[in-house]
Amino acid sequence: AGVDYVVEINRSVGRVTGDPRRIGEVIEHLLRHALASVGGETGSGGRVLLHADGNAARARIVVSDDGQGMDAQAAAHAFDRFAQPGITSGGARALDLGLPLAKQFVEAHRGTIALVSEPGEGTLVTVELPRR
Repeated sequence: AGVDYVVEINRSVGRVTGDPRRIGEVIEHLLRHALASVGGETGSGGRVLLHADGNAARARIVVSDDGQGMDAQAAAHAFDRFAQPGITSGGARALDLGLPLAKQFVEAHRGTIALVSEPGEGTLVTVELPRR
């Protein structure tokens, strides 16, 4: 669909204790969001990066895209459970339940999730999971 998809998995990512299915779903939700942001479904192209690394205390997963991005208000509500899917009045893509579910799963593993986005510049989501 014209999307440049890059995967970088460093050996330092190691292992975390948790539910592998839920952690896999977190990554899937983040990738689906990134692909939709770059127009993967419409074939308009873009770049999506999945990066994983870690240190002795935590594993980190980063998903970024160079898609349409979000304004500050949309980014502030990206993890809200009741964000409406589709296009907002300002033209930004509203979010579905993928990001709120990702947040719920990450927090259930005692981790953190953060999102940074700029209109026209793309979005970067960082997940950190403790090693326990």
